[in-house]
Amino acid sequence: MSGGNITSLVNVVNKGTSSVNQMRNIMFLPYDKVGNTKIHKEFKANNMEAVLFENNHYKLEIRGQLLSQFHRDILDVIFAEGKLEPMAGERGYVHFSIYSILKRLGLRTDGENNYERIEKKLKELKKVDFILTSKEGLFEGDWVAFNLCDRAEYSKKLKEFVLVFSDSYLSMFQSDIMVDYNKYVPALVKMQSATLKALIRYVISNDFVNKSLDDLLEELEIKRADMTLRNFNKVKSNIKSHRAELEVFGITISGTEQVRYDKLKEIRFYNVEKELRKQEIINFGN
Repeated sequence: MSGGNITSLVNVVNKGTSSVNQMRNIMFLPYDKVGNTKIHKEFKANNMEAVLFENNHYKLEIRGQLLSQFHRDILDVIFAEGKLEPMAGERGYVHFSIYSILKRLGLRTDGENNYERIEKKLKELKKVDFILTSKEGLFEGDWVAFNLCDRAEYSKKLKEFVLVFSDSYLSMFQSDIMVDYNKYVPALVKMQSATLKALIRYVISNDFVNKSLDDLLEELEIKRADMTLRNFNKVKSNIKSHRAELEVFGITISGTEQVRYDKLKEIRFYNVEKELRKQEIINFGN
């Protein structure tokens, strides 16, 4: 991307809260108790590496740091502000006070514990690397690697915390669709269950959903085969006990555990490739 192109891309990314690809895969783990999961055990046993997802088409691996729905919460409140700015090296950056993040997450701002917790989570974003392999040869060399952040630290000059998003991360937005669910971020981050958050993010990245709860959980890599029937039923019972909260997002679960959703008018989609072409036409006309 040229300097003009990174500016155009940042403008489009600022229209959304997250993207379809990020909301539908498990880059951000959907588990309430990560330490008890198969992926956590694999990660610890395999020198901080693990396979997040694999099917007949793709394999997604993670290295360095596992990411949770709380990491995604933090990114949601950051991206919801629409203040990503372009910078050299085809990257983008945001700066903010940790106090503002705590306020938007609905967390206490008195005392140091929450400040330290947020700073730790922000710095963890810099530790992670992903490797996406295509089994159908879609990538040159069969795989692509990307990291989220090149920098995550306090800036004495700006007197705020700075996140610098990598060129490899931002370039992935070019073939993605931005989803603007800014209006629903406060209700989403307030939820206590990571599984509920992941389910909501997956569902609202679609125009329409009509699936069994079991099938939907499998999409989130929460599989009956990976746990006891008792624990799997506990996961489902927890979700069903929050029917009222799910209805805020237009999501309903029937007595037969069928999950239904029709896109809410306040949630908007932006095809990044099409939006970039629009900007090219506008810039050419000027």
